[in-house]
Amino acid sequence: MIGVAYNDIINDLNQSASKINVNVLLKSPIVKVEQTDPWTVSFTLTSNLQMHDEGNLASWNKNISISANISIETLVTLFTT
Repeated sequence: MIGVAYNDIINDLNQSASKINVNVLLKSPIVKVEQTDPWTVSFTLTSNLQMHDEGNLASWNKNISISANISIETLVTLFTT
């Protein structure tokens, strides 16, 4: 995952969604990074998720928040190998 950019994530998401004829848009993304304890870093992505099918029969509009906790040891391994 080193060097992965926000646009790469969106492109991969849309590539997968296109297999079922859906377009995906994340609006107003906010990424929050904080150290939650001496050994853990927390990453949170908050955004407005908008999806619609290619035929404009259905659409979804939802605010989302996705979090992941990563140990400091994992980060050190990622950036030193």
